[in-house]
Amino acid sequence: MSRGRTAWWVYLIAVVFALTFFFNARQEVWGPANAGLTHAWPTMKVAAVMPGGPMEKAGVRARDVLEAAGELPLTGMPDWFVARAHFERKRPIDLKIRRDEQPLHLHLVITDPAFRAWNRAQHDSVLALLLVRLILLSAIFLAFSRSGRHPSGRIAGLMLAVGAVAEGYPSAGWAAALSHLPAMLAIPVCLAAVSCLVCNRSIT
Repeated sequence: MSRGRTAWWVYLIAVVFALTFFFNARQEVWGPANAGLTHAWPTMKVAAVMPGGPMEKAGVRARDVLEAAGELPLTGMPDWFVARAHFERKRPIDLKIRRDEQPLHLHLVITDPAFRAWNRAQHDSVLALLLVRLILLSAIFLAFSRSGRHPSGRIAGLMLAVGAVAEGYPSAGWAAALSHLPAMLAIPVCLAAVSCLVCNRSIT
């Protein structure tokens, strides 16, 4: 192989990041819609419930305290983000709540995709963010195709790709959708999605 030719496995890495980007984008748009409640941040106490939303239909009221979703206990907002990553549209989710010190069991069902719950501002902001991430992702292919003699270009492209798939927390339904992928796709997508954590760890 000539020194200037880019190895096939380099492009394979780029394809994995591209797949991860489109998987994440699909979930942000087509994943379960907002459950329709406002938390008394950072606790699991419900501050407000959206009229006509899934939580109201499930029977959740303001001042209720969410204690578990599915089999996951809820002690703070990080737990809620993990729990909602396992939500699936049209699949009932068992909720355990406490109301006036009385335990209750409810069933939450989210039928609409995320984009149906967006207002105009949310619609524009999500599309703008996806466009920025797509531009960052395109840099990995450009850097890899021109970095046969400059490995540092690969590193730069890889860092941009990591930024393109990085998320502060998994989107609604992310883990549930990942579990439906074949292992040969799910494992690379999962590794690419958590690559930002690895990068942050190595930098610090």
